[in-house]
Amino acid sequence: MAAKERLTDVVILEAEVGIDGAVKAVKVLRSRHTILDQAAEEALLQWRYTPLVLNGIPTSFLVTVTFNFSLQSGRAAR
Repeated sequence: MAAKERLTDVVILEAEVGIDGAVKAVKVLRSRHTILDQAAEEALLQWRYTPLVLNGIPTSFLVTVTFNFSLQSGRAAR
């Protein structure tokens, strides 16, 4: 739907990553199109990170992720 509407934008998200490396929660920090927000959130919720271990203790953490939605011209990049 975003491609049909020719939407482009940068979506900045904050993700809470649990002690197992899975993304537990996502918050939109910057965006202009809710369609792109939803696509970025759905993608980020599928990501897995290497668990963070501090002093031998698995620890949750926050990470900021930027998605750049742009339209391809149809030509291969060289």
